Amino acid sequence: MDKELMVRPNAPSQALDIPEVKMPATWPEPSEKAREAMRLATSMFSTKHGLFASVPLVCKGDECPYKETCVAYMYGVAPKGERCPVEIANITQRFDQYCKELDIDSSKMVNVGLVKELIDCEIMIERCNQLLATEGNLIKDVVVGVSEAGTPFYRPEIHKALDIKNNNMRRKNDILQLLNSTPKDKAKTEDARLIDPSIYAAEILRKFNEAANTIDAEYTEVTDEHSD
Repeated sequence: MDKELMVRPNAPSQALDIPEVKMPATWPEPSEKAREAMRLATSMFSTKHGLFASVPLVCKGDECPYKETCVAYMYGVAPKGERCPVEIANITQRFDQYCKELDIDSSKMVNVGLVKELIDCEIMIERCNQLLATEGNLIKDVVVGVSEAGTPFYRPEIHKALDIKNNNMRRKNDILQLLNSTPKDKAKTEDARLIDPSIYAAEILRKFNEAANTIDAEYTEVTDEHSD
């Protein structure tokens, strides 16, 4: 995580040299406390991983539903009350890897926003996998009614975590297409590029010149043989 995000919440913004937040004239004048909060928030979101500030869970220690598969909990270093270190490590590593693999400029907001959404989906998928691994059962009996005598009626249903996982998988695939990150997507883009008349004409001319050069080379070679 960026060093800027390691700043304690009560640290004065003046010491961090955080610029004043500019507000529209039509908005009500904020208090100094509100201005301080806005300056700190601006500083946080200006960092590379600032967009992910609200994503990691707050560690609940023994009460965490994911503790059975949490490496921090298993080794006794789960920091209860703080943001989940496992998810922080997961987020920062994935962000850096995606930016490197997809050649994304981290200063460009549009693509960075898509990468953020992509990692959001992957974090949700990972949480679902952890729940399914902990509980084991993909089918759960859900109460659908109660008799007059108070006896509950159950109906077997697929675990909700599977629905959430599938929804995020679809969203992930959509984002990957927007990022043009798969060979299939790149091939489609190349096909669409060649449909452009000027590009198509230039491609035909290039191929014609290549063929002409090949013919000239073969003709020269045959001529040289006959002259010998």
